[in-house]
Amino acid sequence: MGIVDRAKNATQHAVGKSREKIGRASGDAELERIGKSDQRRSKVKKAGEKIKRVFKR
Repeated sequence: MGIVDRAKNATQHAVGKSREKIGRASGDAELERIGKSDQRRSKVKKAGEKIKRVFKR
């Protein structure tokens, strides 16, 4: 994955974190859940990037 993909992944993680915090502060369980889900997806993508880099070498 290129730098653009890494930037998108980092953005997704940041958006998820902010959604989670806003959901928690406002008492919106659905928004908090969506934020956590975004963060999990971001972590899975990051792990995939690491695996690709290992096998490229």
